[in-house]
Amino acid sequence: MKNTYKFYDKQASSIITKLQNRIAKKGYCENLGQSELRKFEDSLNKSELTYPEKAQLTEMLSSTINEL
Repeated sequence: MKNTYKFYDKQASSIITKLQNRIAKKGYCENLGQSELRKFEDSLNKSELTYPEKAQLTEMLSSTINEL
């Protein structure tokens, strides 16, 4: 698995796309995206990225999920 910022940025984008498709098909639910966010954070914690990079990616994904 690549431990680069670009890889995780693309992964976060794909999570957002998946959640948008889920909303379109099934509608919105209260805890939408929380399990995906936890899995993403776990994956980030195992990576070689620096703390600021991890925090930026996590915050970006979290805020985008909240805006859905």
